[in-house]
Amino acid sequence: MVFQNVRWRKWKRLMVFSLGGQFLFCTMCVTYARYGKDKFFSEHWRYAIPVTLNQTRSWAFWQNGITPSERACAEAWLDAMNFKLPSNDKFASKFILQDTLCLLCNRTECANAIAFLQKLLPIQTTSYCMEIRKEKQDSVVFLHLKLETDFTMKLPFSTVQRRFIFPSIVSLQLENKDSQTRIAAAEHRWFGGPLVSFQSTSISSPWGDIGDLWRRFNGFAVSSVMGNGHVPG
Repeated sequence: MVFQNVRWRKWKRLMVFSLGGQFLFCTMCVTYARYGKDKFFSEHWRYAIPVTLNQTRSWAFWQNGITPSERACAEAWLDAMNFKLPSNDKFASKFILQDTLCLLCNRTECANAIAFLQKLLPIQTTSYCMEIRKEKQDSVVFLHLKLETDFTMKLPFSTVQRRFIFPSIVSLQLENKDSQTRIAAAEHRWFGGPLVSFQSTSISSPWGDIGDLWRRFNGFAVSSVMGNGHVPG
């Protein structure tokens, strides 16, 4: 009996340490994104051309718009932000998502993570596209969307609701394959701040690699809870 109590205390300490470490890491990532500045992304934003999601008139040739397939990709991302499982034909099978808090490495993980958030969080979300810019590098197209996400949370055991609005910026890298435009990769920055990532050169040091490993663990843990049964065909 004493041995079992000692074993339980060890497991309890390990769980507290793991959860505390994850909470501390997430807090650091959000704080860094909130108060830090990503000069690398700012250059991309200034270089990109402001465009509209929809032209006010079909003959308004002076307006810089995006193609219907590009608009469908932007709308698919907004659906994902609203915790709606997006259509698979808008995301590449090897889609990579770099978020402030997590790193997801394929379309299946992304869909499972969305399903997990649907089940876990008592939150209704609505994302609005405030501004959109388009950038072309050779044959690669990037869409930069400035978003505001409205979170409405219902407090447990009550009818009281709280509303929060968080700004963010997402960069969608599009690919054209088999005459169909898909999202190949996305970098989503809460508060428009930098990512703790070596890959995006926000932190060009070994700390960026450590940040990627932690975010990868977050993404793997969240997506693994649901399994593959919730991914639409």
